[in-house]
Amino acid sequence: MSEVIKKAEILGDKLIESKAFRALKEAESTLENDTEALKLKKEMEEKQQTFASNRQNEKLKKELISLQQKLWQNEKIKNYIQTQKQFNNLMNKVNNIISQSLGIQQGGCAPGSGCC
Repeated sequence: MSEVIKKAEILGDKLIESKAFRALKEAESTLENDTEALKLKKEMEEKQQTFASNRQNEKLKKELISLQQKLWQNEKIKNYIQTQKQFNNLMNKVNNIISQSLGIQQGGCAPGSGCC
């Protein structure tokens, strides 16, 4: 196994041990055990899919806004979304550090690669 792969596995292990990951998994587990929260989440996903194909429907748009407000009133859903954002922020920081080490610009191209 290459040294890079070994280091990636170590990084993965450290991410699993991170406070942000543990909080996300705990929030996920709590959410999965709440039938009301799951019902709201499923309803929101279904409405979003319907709205994606019919963005001009004002009634559907209002229903989505109302559902979104209900979602944010549910503490378990709110906690899950917040912990998900925190973990995503950690992952973005890790990716930025790796990109900087490789000399990759924010746009994703390495200097001199010709892809930009």
